[in-house]
Amino acid sequence: MTRLIRPNGAVLLILVAALAVATWPFFAPFTVATIIVGLFAAMAMRSWHWQHPSRVVLPDPPLRSEINLSAIPVRDDAGGLLFALASMAILLGLAQLRWFLIGSLLCATVVAVALIAWRRRAPTSHPA
Repeated sequence: MTRLIRPNGAVLLILVAALAVATWPFFAPFTVATIIVGLFAAMAMRSWHWQHPSRVVLPDPPLRSEINLSAIPVRDDAGGLLFALASMAILLGLAQLRWFLIGSLLCATVVAVALIAWRRRAPTSHPA
């Protein structure tokens, strides 16, 4: 419950709710089935954990396991370009999602321009 009080938790909850509302007309049966199966899976896993509790020894101090996306090597090859173009073609081909793609591109452009302007204006912290 404390995650919902923090700003990033509330934003994540709002984004999940917006995604559910936006995709409901297309994925309603899948969403309902996923929620039902997810609840049963959660109950089964909790029941298993109560019967077989794990005893995990945590290191002192505890390690922070995070995924650092900036450390993943990405090459600028034709495969990545084809994937991006195919994704856009699929979204443009579906009339229901066309406005979503256009809105996403507009929002991404506005955020990119704002970030570029802000970073050019802000002084750098490392010496040149």
